[in-house]
Amino acid sequence: MHFQISGLAFLSISILIIYLGSKITQCIPVLKSYNIPPAITSGLLVAIILTIVSYGKNPLYEITFDLTIRNLFLLTFFSCIGLSTKLSILRKGGTTLLILILMLTGLILCQNIIGLLSATLFDIHPIYGLLAGSISFAGGHGTAITWVQYLQSLGFENINEFALVSSTLGLILGGFLGGPIGQMLMNNKKLITPNIRSNNPSEINLSTPIPYNLSSSSVFGLLFSISITIVIGLEINNYLRQLNILLPDFFIVLILGVLLNNILDSMKHSLHSEFTALLSDISLDLFVVMSLFTLNLNNLFHIAFPLLFIACMQTLFIAVFAYYVFFRYAGRDYDAAVMSSGFIGSGLGATPVGIANVETMMHRFGKSPKAMLFIPLLGSVFTDITNSIILQSLIKIPFIGTP
Repeated sequence: MHFQISGLAFLSISILIIYLGSKITQCIPVLKSYNIPPAITSGLLVAIILTIVSYGKNPLYEITFDLTIRNLFLLTFFSCIGLSTKLSILRKGGTTLLILILMLTGLILCQNIIGLLSATLFDIHPIYGLLAGSISFAGGHGTAITWVQYLQSLGFENINEFALVSSTLGLILGGFLGGPIGQMLMNNKKLITPNIRSNNPSEINLSTPIPYNLSSSSVFGLLFSISITIVIGLEINNYLRQLNILLPDFFIVLILGVLLNNILDSMKHSLHSEFTALLSDISLDLFVVMSLFTLNLNNLFHIAFPLLFIACMQTLFIAVFAYYVFFRYAGRDYDAAVMSSGFIGSGLGATPVGIANVETMMHRFGKSPKAMLFIPLLGSVFTDITNSIILQSLIKIPFIGTP
């Protein structure tokens, strides 16, 4: 029996799943203590259930989803990130930001080296090594979809499933690994958190009520800004693809959001920052849940061993890198621990997972302005630029870019 879930029904189910995820996290101490994002918990649980009911050649139920609305939430999330970013914050990053960008570049290079070496080990085409490298892990679903379309135009076949499963596996691993590593850093390094500094050992609630000066004009102003960045961004990216310039859709939307926000700021007009942050959080949670519970884990069986081996190598590498290298150069303090958690999420599951990890850590231990400054910049702007340059260089190597 086949069920097609429409966009509106998909949205309603996703909202329910997020609500249940928050309740599950509150009831299971291990999820709470290791700072696992509720969207990851509930999304993965539903994915497992749907996989069971659709198992086999003649499944009892077959469920498909209209993913248009999921992709819209991804674009909305990055538009909100852009509309919250001022170019002046780059100056605040200083030398630390430069060092973190260099480490990010090293991570992307190492991810692709690990993928290529693993592909050689399993005697599969090197392109699968890149798909299970920075394309899917640091890049995420948006980057994976973009590169699959390009690689298919070069003659590569049967790569879509591999790329999407790799991206979703990275999303799961990034969501589950970031919190425990951040917790280990805080415990082993005996870091002082904001709630300890404030002599309040209880958890801090960072949920900021929407101020009363929120008006319909400010809401529509933000929604109009988001819609403009998405519409124009998609058109620009379509044109760039005709010139063989490959960038994920959300990257152009993000850049347009940054430009628009800074133009408005120069005109002494600002968007409602609290509502922008709220809409960003909502879009992030919905995208993560929709990405997870639409995954058919049966697809893993066809490519299970090579993909799981590569994923384990990528996970081991980034865990060691974040704990011993990234944390040290990020400052070796509470902010560095939160950023390390976000770095793992971004490196394995792309920017949405990185920010989800950061927000989960902050909700438990206190605010980290540095983490909320650096992780979106590293995970979106610099990851996509660096990733695109490195991947296009590797694709030009004949034994990699030839089907």
